[in-house]
Amino acid sequence: LVWSLLLITFIMFCVGVFFTQNAAEYLQQNADEHSDAEGLKKAFGSLLRSMYSLFMAISAGRNWGELSNLLLEVSPLAVSIFIGYVAVSVLGVMNVVTSVYVESAMQSTAYY
Repeated sequence: LVWSLLLITFIMFCVGVFFTQNAAEYLQQNADEHSDAEGLKKAFGSLLRSMYSLFMAISAGRNWGELSNLLLEVSPLAVSIFIGYVAVSVLGVMNVVTSVYVESAMQSTAYY
């Protein structure tokens, strides 16, 4: 259980660093031109905010389409990485975590 939470946190950290860096560079270069600079700062303005936004994207806390629209202004590469993150996290990592819980439950019922 602990290792699965650490895995999710590590993935969010790595991807969060990428988005925070790209958003900061974009806002620094295009501060006046960006139509939704405040939304980009709220979602990806710091590493903690980026990780929080990434967690919300995979846990239905915030629509991942909204976040990808913010990143579309930054770069198409950022959107591609975001979609890859959502796909890997939801389809891959969450299924592994679910299987760990199911396996643990099955083993605990075998003793009773």
